[in-house]
Amino acid sequence: MKKIFAVFALAASVVLVNCAKSDENSVVQIRERMFATQILHVYQNAPDFIGKTISYEGAFMRQGEELSPDVVLPANFVIRYLSDECCSGGIIGFEVKMPQGGATLFPAHNSWVEAVGVLSVGADSALYLQLTSLAVLDKRGEEIVRL
Repeated sequence: MKKIFAVFALAASVVLVNCAKSDENSVVQIRERMFATQILHVYQNAPDFIGKTISYEGAFMRQGEELSPDVVLPANFVIRYLSDECCSGGIIGFEVKMPQGGATLFPAHNSWVEAVGVLSVGADSALYLQLTSLAVLDKRGEEIVRL
């Protein structure tokens, strides 16, 4: 059992190091495979990623829309859903904001998008992406991801 865990830990660290490797001019790509693990890595190591450009795909969730009967979104997000088997469901991703003075036209609720933006931290210490682009895509990726 310890050997299996050690192999998994080594493989995960290689994936995370590749996710984290970026100079100031490169883009951190959050990939389809290991999506949740890479997003969590960014959250857990936020100081290493603040100011870096991040790119990923997910469902655009509009402010004020219901995520479930008892949850109304307070802001705009690009997310994926976590599988019930690992985490009792939930969502994972980042809040997204347009630049000051930028266009406020967002796509329809639940559109599949590619979000590219600079990871920033708000006054409330919450992470968000200051968008540089938000493109609606025709092909949807995996909506439900696992850790």
